[in-house]
Amino acid sequence: QNMTVPLNAYLGIANLKVRFRYLAYWGDGVAIDNVKLFGDKPLSTSFVWNAPNIGIFNSNCSTPYVDGTPTASICIKPTDGQLQSIANWNISAVATLSNGCTTTGVITVHNNNKVWDTTASTTWGATDKWLPTNEIPDIGKCVIVKKPVNLLNVDGFAKNIKIQPGGSLNIKKGRTLTVTDYIKNETTVNNEDQLVLESDANFIQLNGTAANSGKMTAMREVIGLVNDPAGRKVDYVYWSSPVAGQITKGTAPGAFSPGTPPNRFFYYLESNDRFYETGDPTFRLGRGYAVQAEANQGPFPNTAPYTKNYLFKGTPNNGDISFNIIKSSAAVSVHGYNLVGNPYPSNIKFDELYAGNSGLIYNTAWFWNNATYEQYQQGSSYGGNNYAVYNGTGGTPATTPSGVVYSTKVPNGIIKVGQGFLVQKKVLGTDPLNFKHFYTSGNKLRVSDTGEFFQKDATGKNRYWLSL
Repeated sequence: QNMTVPLNAYLGIANLKVRFRYLAYWGDGVAIDNVKLFGDKPLSTSFVWNAPNIGIFNSNCSTPYVDGTPTASICIKPTDGQLQSIANWNISAVATLSNGCTTTGVITVHNNNKVWDTTASTTWGATDKWLPTNEIPDIGKCVIVKKPVNLLNVDGFAKNIKIQPGGSLNIKKGRTLTVTDYIKNETTVNNEDQLVLESDANFIQLNGTAANSGKMTAMREVIGLVNDPAGRKVDYVYWSSPVAGQITKGTAPGAFSPGTPPNRFFYYLESNDRFYETGDPTFRLGRGYAVQAEANQGPFPNTAPYTKNYLFKGTPNNGDISFNIIKSSAAVSVHGYNLVGNPYPSNIKFDELYAGNSGLIYNTAWFWNNATYEQYQQGSSYGGNNYAVYNGTGGTPATTPSGVVYSTKVPNGIIKVGQGFLVQKKVLGTDPLNFKHFYTSGNKLRVSDTGEFFQKDATGKNRYWLSL
């Protein structure tokens, strides 16, 4: 009979003795043969290291390792050239045991970097142009961009991304770049122009604590805006910034809408439901702004409709973001409206925003889409219906006059990059509206699902204006 006796319970005992006892009767006998005592014992020794094709350093990662020197641990630091030319490294460790014998182990370190360093193509999906192996990066790869590349024919994935001087990354319309951690724009010339998010593209990050560095230009195209004060037709858009540091009003270089008079760059005052000139020098994260269409932008005459890509320039926002919202009077049921906005360079899902703030706000979002002109659109007495509405039962378009649909845009709960919108607070006082990557439900706030950007319905029966 073969028997195995586990000795796990006796780990650490210095002098372990094993005794075999046998109870026998007349004529019985016992024999024991081939006793084998075995197990694993960690090596408390130093190793002599060898790693061809990669630099070896002592554990401080700064002092070069001297060949043949026994040490317990080392640091390896591949050069830029090695990162894009070698797929993996085989590192050997030789240990001398207490009996004088040696044993050797080989550790294979896989190169999880993907390098774009070609001018033969500018397309992310060009499989044969990625180094060190011809594969498109996946969500576990660290991407280094050394030359211009466009996310055009496929969606992109990476663990993190570094854009080095000479490189650029353009996320084209309709495409999504998903990154586990951070993006670092290390370019030194026109930094914000080397990382571009086109209108209707998405940049999603999975790690809410990852910090980005460098700048991005995020675009949002608007169509058919009009500024004709003489004709009393002036369009407004509800905006919110997906980047940090974007200048609001004025004509200084980098200002968001330089053709908008400073006194027509508005925030929303909850206590009386009216708009006032903002004093914010830059967009506040999570706040929405009502911004008048620019003057002299259209073709002759200058009051004709114009189309423009508005640009947000700054560090792309990531992580949990809070914006304080207010309800100033419990006695007046119409109060509690706050103009907020999507703070990310990706679309967000209103259902998730509500689920994470259900004790704070009602399950309704209002999107400005003035379907037919009314001169006065301010104040708690406003009786029009120029907002498209989304709630827990679905979306409805703007219908002014009541029951007549002038707009084809119906909100589906997806709030696009750059979009401002209204929510209503339930409880009296000031509390933070929390935008989180994940709420307790575990569902994602940031998504690439498609939706509408509410500013003007080019196919609607009438244009919309706002006179303030």
